[in-house]
Amino acid sequence: MFNRLTFLVKVAVTSLVLLCACTSIDCPLDNVVECTYALYDSKSKAPMQLADTLTVSTVKADGADTILLNRLVGCRDFALPMRHVSGADTLLFRLSNTWQQHAVDTVIIAQEAVPYYEDLDCPASIFHTLISAKAISHQPSATSPVTIDSIIITRPQVTYDNIENIRIYMHASY
Repeated sequence: MFNRLTFLVKVAVTSLVLLCACTSIDCPLDNVVECTYALYDSKSKAPMQLADTLTVSTVKADGADTILLNRLVGCRDFALPMRHVSGADTLLFRLSNTWQQHAVDTVIIAQEAVPYYEDLDCPASIFHTLISAKAISHQPSATSPVTIDSIIITRPQVTYDNIENIRIYMHASY
């Protein structure tokens, strides 16, 4: 009887020690890292809501294009994923209006990928540090819809936070 009681006490103590030794893993549920872009009027410098249709695409390493944002209308800001392997993201912004006029602008974001480890039991995330941003307008004309006037980095650290990283100043030609 004494051996059985000793055995039960040892099992209870061992179970208690093991339960206390376990840690809770707080891995983030949403570990998608996206760069947040905000739209501003180039004249007033005030936030603006885009009336035209915006499609954003990129060209992958194999030469195929990928649509990252498809026909967004009425936005003030949006978030796009960033590449992990290259030092720059090249984005094609296609703006179209209801009169079937369109403009294509290229945005080039130079960035550095920074591995981020929350916990050893969690998968690694890739944060980014923005180095530079520039916009190239391909078809500026009097009949073009809104085009990109200029672009600036407002917060160089791209993390889980949905905070404005890049400010795009838009120019309306009408």
